[in-house]
Amino acid sequence: MLALSAREEKDPKTLGELFYLCCDEIEDICFAEAILLIMELLASTLSKEFLLFEEQVQQFLDTFFKQLPAFLKSSLHKRIVA
Repeated sequence: MLALSAREEKDPKTLGELFYLCCDEIEDICFAEAILLIMELLASTLSKEFLLFEEQVQQFLDTFFKQLPAFLKSSLHKRIVA
């Protein structure tokens, strides 16, 4: 009981609704947006670390995109077009 009481007094997660309100403020990104961010980071890294030309990086990303499952392609295509 004492450990529970100490935790409730010191742990910010136990400040009731305040913790959850802070978490609600953080915007969730959808899976497709996360994949696009990762692909942009990959393209940037390929061009910087491996000294690839932009055309080479785009060719790599196009090949990668073609090999994705159909449900991911359609989801990503909607994000790219929008």
